[in-house]
Amino acid sequence: MNISDARLLAWLSGALEPGDALYVQEAVVADAGLAGRAATLRARLAPPTRPRVAAAQRWRVPPPRVSGGMGLRRATAAVMSEALRAGERFRLRIDPVDRPDERLLVVLYRTDDTWEVVFPQHPDETVAVGALPAQDDGSRSLDLVARAAPRQRWAIALPLGDAAPDWDAPAEDRWSSLRRAIAAGEAPVASAEIRLDA
Repeated sequence: MNISDARLLAWLSGALEPGDALYVQEAVVADAGLAGRAATLRARLAPPTRPRVAAAQRWRVPPPRVSGGMGLRRATAAVMSEALRAGERFRLRIDPVDRPDERLLVVLYRTDDTWEVVFPQHPDETVAVGALPAQDDGSRSLDLVARAAPRQRWAIALPLGDAAPDWDAPAEDRWSSLRRAIAAGEAPVASAEIRLDA
């Protein structure tokens, strides 16, 4: 039978009238070549599958405004505008934590399927949260640069030395001790959602 790919696609996506859909379905069942073309088109319609992130590599970062042992919020400053666009700075305020001079500052950014560590990327970049500017209430300020996505989730984790990265490990295992510390509630973590203005 002579059925075009466009008509097969319409059938596969449920866009044909019932009588027409039945005709195409019967043709596909009766003709092996047509069934093969339909299978190829069905595979093209299916969204690409992404490899699942292994359980050991998942980050247990709470959603914004849910405490994971500390608070995190967007702060405005006199020099910064309320409107935010990609490439512009924004400020996060980190609530006070115990032993700030011993806690490593780790900045994470949410991608489609996991969190990626933005900072630090190398051993010589490590900074204690206590090195950040302190406010009168003991909170710390951190300036970041907005990415292009209109809606972004950023997170801050503050591990002690025993949950620091293993810089000699492969990239996918480098932050295993921090992921375990966050999951066990031993490393404070919080996230914030940032929205860009149109």
